[in-house]
Amino acid sequence: RYELGAILDQLGDYSSAMRELLLARDQLRPQALPFLHEAQSMRRRQLELAAQLSRADFESWRNGPPARGHTLSIALLCGHPRSGTTLLEQMLGMHDQVITTDETGVLQREFIQPILRDSPSASDSAAELRSLDPDQLDAGRGAYRRFTEAHLGEPVGSRLLVEKDPALTPDLPLPLRLFPEARVVFPLRDPRDVCLSYFFTLVPLAASSAAALDLRSTCEFCAHSLALWTHWKETLPHPLLETRYENLVTDPEQETRRVLEFLGLPWSPSLLAHHRRSAPRGVRTPTYADVAQPVHSRAIGRWRNYEACLKPHLDILQPHLRSYGYD
Repeated sequence: RYELGAILDQLGDYSSAMRELLLARDQLRPQALPFLHEAQSMRRRQLELAAQLSRADFESWRNGPPARGHTLSIALLCGHPRSGTTLLEQMLGMHDQVITTDETGVLQREFIQPILRDSPSASDSAAELRSLDPDQLDAGRGAYRRFTEAHLGEPVGSRLLVEKDPALTPDLPLPLRLFPEARVVFPLRDPRDVCLSYFFTLVPLAASSAAALDLRSTCEFCAHSLALWTHWKETLPHPLLETRYENLVTDPEQETRRVLEFLGLPWSPSLLAHHRRSAPRGVRTPTYADVAQPVHSRAIGRWRNYEACLKPHLDILQPHLRSYGYD
């Protein structure tokens, strides 16, 4: 049904395409509901932790003792699934002073899960983040680097490591505790296009993907990321940059120049030929087919083909559409 929906979408039969996707979701519902409940619980915990941590916390971590033996030049590429993170990562990965991760899962598995997910409460997570001493932080940074280099199959060296994970936005306190010197890049895209694209993407069932069970929960998931990003912009003392998908695909040179300037890197025209890389690393995200193509703007405004289906749920997105200039 997913593949048929995609074919019908390409043929312009949008009502039939949505019908097939909704039927597919109905088939998945019994298996997906436990994951959806887990995701909703996770989001509540993320909001609780965000409320527990103040700007003073992040400033004290950022202004604390410098890193000891394990130094690393790192940028966090967060965002939301289907907001253009993979495209931007692949373009940045063409720069000879950059190496990218493409969602290795190291941060999630080794740090976020035990400290933020498995703790008894958000208060316990906040207390643990505050209690980490220089030796523990140094050990954590060293472990992160070893695990990441083992996954990549090569040393990072002096290159800038771009840790790309669109699910990282709600959990930014953890990587910023580990790497308080990190810069943060947040790709924005029209939330309506984000939700539609996410709903059309078939991914394995998990708490991170169960939000696509229906259009309303899909919109709630997107709104959650945007709400927390708005909160972090007001709270974090770190260098932050928003980059828009719409600008990236209509004027890729200008937008990538902005990103490179923020990251302290010189411009390289190789970023505009990411689809021609001679020996690319495999892309582990469901968007592998999209990023193998030259940059195009065909996906801008795609949500309008499904406006009638999205309309009952746009109340969830409306504050963010207005806030980020998409209304």
